[in-house]
Amino acid sequence: MAEARSSRRELRGAFYRQFWNQTIESSRSLDTVVRCMPNEASPGPLTSPSGLSRAQQLLVASALGVPLAPTFSKEHGGVCLDRAVPLLGCRWFWTALLFRFKLQKYLEERQNMAPWLRQVEALGNPQNFRACCKGRLDLGKHISITGKVESNSVKDIHEAIQWRPPPQGSSTAGPNGRGRWDGFSARTDLRMQLRGHRISASRAYQDEFRCKGGYARVPGLLSVEVASDKGMEAMHYRIGVHQVEGHPVYAGGTADDAPVEGYTPGTYLQGGLAFDGEATLLPRKRHIHRWHNKARTARVGDTLTLLRRQQGDPLLQFDKGDAGGTSLPDSQQKASSDEILENMRMRTQKVKTLSTDARGWASKVRHGKLKEMLGLQAKDKGRRPKKQTPWPFLSNAHLRVCGLIGLAASMRISGFSGMRSRPSFSEPSPSTSTVRRWSPRPWANERFAHLFLATGISLQAGQMQNWLLSYSSVSARFEVQVPAPWGAYQRLRRSQSFRGRRTAWVAGAGTPPGVQVSVAQQVLGPLRAKADFRWVLEAGDPVVRPGGGPLIRAQDHIRSLRSHLAEAQYGFDFAAPGLAGAFRIGGWYTPARKEGLIEMRMF
Repeated sequence: MAEARSSRRELRGAFYRQFWNQTIESSRSLDTVVRCMPNEASPGPLTSPSGLSRAQQLLVASALGVPLAPTFSKEHGGVCLDRAVPLLGCRWFWTALLFRFKLQKYLEERQNMAPWLRQVEALGNPQNFRACCKGRLDLGKHISITGKVESNSVKDIHEAIQWRPPPQGSSTAGPNGRGRWDGFSARTDLRMQLRGHRISASRAYQDEFRCKGGYARVPGLLSVEVASDKGMEAMHYRIGVHQVEGHPVYAGGTADDAPVEGYTPGTYLQGGLAFDGEATLLPRKRHIHRWHNKARTARVGDTLTLLRRQQGDPLLQFDKGDAGGTSLPDSQQKASSDEILENMRMRTQKVKTLSTDARGWASKVRHGKLKEMLGLQAKDKGRRPKKQTPWPFLSNAHLRVCGLIGLAASMRISGFSGMRSRPSFSEPSPSTSTVRRWSPRPWANERFAHLFLATGISLQAGQMQNWLLSYSSVSARFEVQVPAPWGAYQRLRRSQSFRGRRTAWVAGAGTPPGVQVSVAQQVLGPLRAKADFRWVLEAGDPVVRPGGGPLIRAQDHIRSLRSHLAEAQYGFDFAAPGLAGAFRIGGWYTPARKEGLIEMRMF
């Protein structure tokens, strides 16, 4: 999508973050895309998903003579190299294999081995390789199915092939106590596009999700949703059913395999409605009254007709009658057939010339010869060329504001019998040996609702007319969630165990307010430097607590707000010359997650 509409699109992330399955880029996966749990921070411009899947990017790069693409992931040892190999493909179906070689881990292993073993053992270590199979099936113009199966390492593939069921009476599931598919993750998505609406269904197994503590591995997730299409302008809705199978656990880091608080197994009904809008403050559009516009058009038309009649154009020697028809004036003679044919021949020649020019420009576009169109040609005989806008995806210099308001609600409609529940923040911690069964009416105690607000401002100066520092852009977005005065929050206000808690923003109820700032600056030619920063406002005094009036609680809550930098991302993008900005190469790195990658983006 063109950057001219990116500010409003990014603001809608405040609505999408309320639900499961919001996508964000991550180098932990070979597909470079992971999903987010509800209420996770929405992605910024740098980590928003690209217009191409990772498999398509690697195949295009291989066709251009770049067989390997670099990525960086702390989870995989540092610098890695990715490559894609096509399997099957046609107009409506394609599959590809993706491989990752953990280069930095391989080099470190070589240093710790004997010289004669370095080349063989380090390179042949199956833990240094990762594999993924990605595919897509199109069932007509509006229905598509995508799927992927990814292994943690090639060793897991070998163990899955050699796996045998354990003997009867054995307490282990297999070799080393592992199941056959423990080292794999899989996901399938069905998408049906309707006019203004979208129906989607997904099934995930051992898939990784972004959460507040890093990443979580969800044993199983089944989702069915109906939502408005992203092309809708002002109103957005989304409603769906999500079945969470098993407790999500942290994947990687110091809290590996620890349960994620606030997310318990069960089936949830979730929905939301939001409205957004945008206004351009600078430059102001000049509005002309429709009656003045019509009068001006009529005057221009009369002037052109008079000039053409004075030049003797026989095809325009017509007057409108009282009934609106056309007839030849009585005071003039009818044009001869030779004059009419000659005039038609001249006009036909002009049309042919215009068609030839259009084909010539189209040929220049196909072959990348757009120097004349982009205004980048050298100065002609000392005369300075006219400045032009070389990148059509950039909007004009502007100052815009946008806003969004919405309501989201979630309700548990069933739970798993016999599953052990994690203690919630409003209940006393039960004994670890206690097994809790869900009540027949779980929605009576497991429902949440909250309002969410978001506002943004975008400022752009310049349009990259020159080669150096002729473009600057700054955008800021503020998001806040307001808890509803019913449901779980009523229990919070009555709960004695809530006293002394740090904040009322918890996993199932909301997230703390946040501010996200994005900066972009042209460096040289089509090269731009970018950075995204996200601050979180933590409250020492919760807004919902026993005692005191609402105004006093709100005042104490605002005074206790403290901000800290939650995440920073740095990157670049390079718009390919000769393609009018339709294709670019970008990269980003985040020190907090220690992840980075280089990718292709389409507008």
